Formats: sequence, structure tokens, C-alpha cells
Amino acid sequence: SLDLSGLQHRNQLNETLREWETLRKVPSCWKVIQPLLCGVYYPRCTDGSLQLVPTDLCKVVKAPCRNILKKLNPKWDKILDCSSSIYSECKNDDKSERLRFNTSALCPAFLVPVQEPDFYFDEIEECGLKCESPLLSAQQHHRMRMLIGVGATLCLICTLFATLTFLIDWVGANKYPAVAIFYINLCCFMACVGWMAQLGGKEEIVCRKEGVLRLQEPGAGENLSCVIVFILVYYFTIAGGVWLVILTYTWCIFFTSNTKAKDLIEPKTAYFHMAAWTFPGVLSIIIMATNQVEGSSIYGICYIGYETVATRIVFLLLPYSVFLIVSGFYSMRCVFFLAGVYLTPDYLSVKESEKVKSTLFRIGFFSLMTAVLICVSFACQVYEFLHKDRWRSTLVDAVYCTLRSEIHQTGTTACPLENRPNQILLELQLLCMFGAGVLSSSWVFTKESLRSWWIFWSQLFTRRKSQRPLKLKKHQMIAQAFNKRRELQENGRLSLTLQSAHVDPIGMNVELGDESSGEISSTWAAALPHLVQRRGAACGAEQLGLGRRNSLDSVTSSVSQSISVRSNRFGWFDSGAPSIDSHSVNIPDIDRLQ
Repeated sequence: SLDLSGLQHRNQLNETLREWETLRKVPSCWKVIQPLLCGVYYPRCTDGSLQLVPTDLCKVVKAPCRNILKKLNPKWDKILDCSSSIYSECKNDDKSERLRFNTSALCPAFLVPVQEPDFYFDEIEECGLKCESPLLSAQQHHRMRMLIGVGATLCLICTLFATLTFLIDWVGANKYPAVAIFYINLCCFMACVGWMAQLGGKEEIVCRKEGVLRLQEPGAGENLSCVIVFILVYYFTIAGGVWLVILTYTWCIFFTSNTKAKDLIEPKTAYFHMAAWTFPGVLSIIIMATNQVEGSSIYGICYIGYETVATRIVFLLLPYSVFLIVSGFYSMRCVFFLAGVYLTPDYLSVKESEKVKSTLFRIGFFSLMTAVLICVSFACQVYEFLHKDRWRSTLVDAVYCTLRSEIHQTGTTACPLENRPNQILLELQLLCMFGAGVLSSSWVFTKESLRSWWIFWSQLFTRRKSQRPLKLKKHQMIAQAFNKRRELQENGRLSLTLQSAHVDPIGMNVELGDESSGEISSTWAAALPHLVQRRGAACGAEQLGLGRRNSLDSVTSSVSQSISVRSNRFGWFDSGAPSIDSHSVNIPDIDRLQ
């Protein structure tokens, strides 16, 4: 027996077998090496002769154990030399004499038992890395979860407020470019919902029932929670990027175009929606069809590129690089144009100059902060890519270090991890994501939004009709007067309708296609009947019903309300409160119109 094992004394046997028992934490090797160890250290003796170990036992052990034995103890590699004299080609197939071994096994530190080969850790078969990443301590995991909870909640509240602000006055808000900001906030809101899903149970989302991370979803999935979170986060993140490009594009058209912006934008609105909702959908389908969705216990979501870097580059970084370049180009055109207008002397009134300055600052600040957030997020992800292999190597070394410490009884149950992720950079990436949502919602942090909410709650609780100011547009009043000539001839009176003014929630009052019509003045009011009469539409003020007794129904009920008129040259100078040159029509002016 000593000749086969190479031991000098019999009392070394127990100590040597104790060292070999460390392989119990390498399940695939432990199952096949037990018969070989039994044959080497406790060989069978028949009629005073020693039976050699069958070569077949050595060959069976080679595949699952060779690399493991080299890493744990180089001396053990000798036992796998099947040409050694301790082995014999003789075979013993008497099944009744075969020994039964305990094949129950454990896994070393950081690993858990698993049967799927795709989840095996390094060369330790039947063991996979546990779901909660050992790269972060329990305290760091808790800190990350708290940051995600606070950041996602704040982002959710801000984007929800912005979304509802648009919805309570959709008539005034459903205009480009403002409506693009609504969809950006809607996308950020849905993405935040995906991030917050982990607060209800992170393990259900990112962990399999064996206790390892989810990989290659949805093909290897057990439920749809991981896929649903992926869709919420990824789909709406990409859709938000597309809407960012649309926002800057419509800005560029509105501010720099020499023709009516409405005529240029309205025919393209269907294409805007097609691009914003279809492109992310196509990418999401490709990712799920190729089973590229992966879970992360650090971030608590299912996403792409945690294990396969190429997937993250192709399906996330590349699209957002394009979004950043294109939106940056259009934003710079807007900024340069507005700066040129603002710096032109004697071109604008004081109020118009202030409006241009405010618009220039808001667009410039939003564009700059968006670029900074995207670039910082890119830098944090590149940091993860560059250090990913090093962190993986650190985990492998720690696992084998733990096994070697058990072999040599150093008293160390788990070896420290030398290379860990910089938690500050991980948190910075999260802050960039949630900060982008808060930044997009900041467009509605205006007094116009507060006015919309005040009107909404007043209507809701008082059950009164809208108390919005009336918007009086000269060209529309003239058109109404001509179109109602027959009514004038038949009834002897004329009723004109005024439009209720809906404020722009972002405070820019970007109303496309409404040409300026100047201030309402007594001179203009007095000239209206002469204008209609000169066109042959009617004869005299009495026939037009312009006497005070035959007053306009809609005007009489709203004399005390502010009637706003768009000013001078640039419609986007209008503050939306309801106008820079908002003008209350005096009673004599109304009398002249009546």
C-alpha cells in the first residue's frame, strides 16, 4: 500500500486523505476520483498479493480533475499518470464487488451547486457563481439598493409630474417641440418603473432558483419578470434617446426655418412616432431573439452587456453615440441662431430680448447637461468593460485560494478580493441615469405649469367652466366676419367666437403656424367695419350688428378676461402667460368691435 501511494509511513495516510477530501467542494471531480483514491491508498489484497489500480479509473478522472489538481496542488498531478506502474490494464467487472461512495458534494466559497453547464464557474464544474456578487460587500449592496430606491423614486415623481402637467392641458401642450419633451418624460417614467421593480424582490428578477444569476434570457428563463424589467428599462431608454433627437430637430426647424415651422413639422409627425417606437422595438426583439438579456445583482435589473461586452456596445453605446451627435448638432444650430439674434443691436425690444436670453439659456443648459450625463455614463461603462476581466480573475483566484487554504489548513476560510469595483463610479452611473430623468422634467418647473395646475384643480373642485384667458386673433376674427355675412343679413346681428388660450407648460409658448397679428387697439377695432364694408361683405355698422345692444355673445361674457395677442415677429418670444404683449381690451374697444 505504501509503495502505491508513495507514502513513507502509515500514519501519513489519514493526513493525506484529509487533504484529498478538499475535492469534495469540486463536485464533478469528487464523484470520479473517490474510487481511484480508494484503489491507491487502500488497495485490494488477494491471497497475499496486491491488486493494482485499473487504468480505466485513471482515465475517467483525467478530464474533470486534471486542471483542478494542477491549480490546487501540483504534487497531485502524479496520480493522473496512467502509464505509471501503479496502474494495470486488468479489469474487474464484478459489479457485486464494487464499492458505493458518497457522491454528495459542496461548492467552495462564492459558489453554489448548479447543473447547467452554461453557469459553471471557470473549471469547477457543477458549481456556479452565486447570484449576489462577491465583488461588493453586503453593506455595499445595501448602499447601492438604497441609492437606486431614492434615485428612482425621485426620478419617478419628477417625470410623473411632468407627464401629468402635459396631460391636464393636452390641447395647449400637444404641439411640437413641446410634445417631444412630454414623450421624453414618459419614457423616463417607464424606465424608472423598471428600476424600482427590484424593491419588490430583486432575487426574483435577477436570480435563478439554483441561486445563480440569470444569463441568456429569455431562452433559459423560468419566469418573465427578468424580461419585463429589461423591456421597461431598455426599450424606453432607447425610445427616450430617439425623442431627444426629435426634440432638437424640431427646435432647429422652429427657430431657424424661414418658412412656417408648422408646415414643415406636421407632415413628419407620423414618422416621428414610427421612429421613436419602432426602432427600440426592433432592437429589443433582436436582443431577446438571441438570448442576450442578463441579470445584475449589483444594479438589480436585467439588461444587456454585463457578461458580453460586444452586446452592450452594439445595442446601447452605438445608438446613444448617434443620438448624442445628431441632437448635439441640432442643439448647436439653435444656440448659435438664438445667440446671433440676441447679440444683434436694436433688433429686439427689451421684453423680446429677455425672452430670447431665457430661451437661449434653457436650451443651452439642457443640451450641455444632457451631453455631460451621457458622456459620464459612457465613461463609467467603459471603466466596467476595462476592469471586467480583472475582477473575474480576482474571483477565480479567491476561489482557488480558499480551496488551497483548506488543503494546507492555514485557517483561512475565504481569501480577500484584491480588485473590486470602485463603488463611487458605479453610483455615479446610476446618478447619471436618474439625473437625466430629473433634467427632462425640469422643463415644466415653470409658473405656466403652476397656472395650469391651478386651473385644473379649480375646475375639478368648483365644477366651473375653464377660466382660461381668451386668445383674440385678428385674422381669425376677420375671417369669421366674412364667413357669417349670411347670418348677419338674416338675423341682423353677428356673433364671433374667441378661442380659449392654453398655456405652454414649458414656458416657451411654442405655437406653430400662428402668424403675428399685432395688438388689439381702438384704431384697429374702429377699422374692422370699414374693412368688411370695403370688401362688399356688408354696409354699415348697423348691418354688421356692431352696435352695443347687439353685442357679441362670447365677448360680453368675457369682458373682464384678458385677451391675449401674439406679438410682432417671433412667435416663440411669447411667454405663454399668456403673452408678452398681453393686452386687456377696454370697454370702448369691445364696443367698437360690437
